[in-house]
Amino acid sequence: MNDRYQLLPHKHVRFADSLLALAGAVRQHLSYTPQTLDAVWMQLERVVDSTARSTNLTFSQFLLAVDILYAIKVIEPVDGDAIRLMEHHQMSSNATN
Repeated sequence: MNDRYQLLPHKHVRFADSLLALAGAVRQHLSYTPQTLDAVWMQLERVVDSTARSTNLTFSQFLLAVDILYAIKVIEPVDGDAIRLMEHHQMSSNATN
């Protein structure tokens, strides 16, 4: 992805390397208990190191993925540098099960 960040995949960016896919990966590492960005970043780094991503993950890409989750109201900030899943997300997840 070099210096250009791709929100959606296209013919030059695989879905696995898009910010949308990264946002989904970040979402999988979040809970309703607040976690610092550093803690989530370290969890994600361990997982990404063992996957087939063709590009190296940067902290900037991670932050953009977090921004996407915030923009679509999946996460909320807590106490400065912590984030957690929003409560309404829990209710809508349980309603579909």
